Amino acid sequence: MPGMGDAGLFEKSDIQKDENIIRLNVLTLMKMNRLFIPYLRENGGGTIVNIASTLAFAPTAGEAVYAASKAFVLSFSQALYEETKKSNVSVLTICPGVTDTDFFKSAGFELGQFKAATPESFAAFAYRSVVKKRALSIHRISNKLTALYCRLAPRKIVRKVFAAVCKTE
Repeated sequence: MPGMGDAGLFEKSDIQKDENIIRLNVLTLMKMNRLFIPYLRENGGGTIVNIASTLAFAPTAGEAVYAASKAFVLSFSQALYEETKKSNVSVLTICPGVTDTDFFKSAGFELGQFKAATPESFAAFAYRSVVKKRALSIHRISNKLTALYCRLAPRKIVRKVFAAVCKTE
């Protein structure tokens, strides 16, 4: 099953779809981490990998709910990494960018100008990140540069750039 996203202006979005995105990316992720962290601690340890997104770094008009939910995944998972780092449990965050999956079709996106990564390249990257126990891993150099830009550029500029790229109107 593909991930869950939506394209378009928030005011015209399907509120049920928005709630489902939040339920999946925020509530379900939170509950699963809450269940698995104590379980893993008591049963020899392990690694939890939470999948955020490059959009987690940017307020993204046209994908407001999805990007905000992935910002939660990023912040929450990084906090859990710190909480668990001295234990036998690791909580890691991996951020893909545009990857050629059915996600975009189900969310109503056109890949257009984006050069998508293959699912296989992302899977290999994710595996290497888990083996190295990287707290935060961002797939592909273009996504790393995007995340860096989003952290360093003024928020006003980041908002405008992402709104233009995502063509909200």
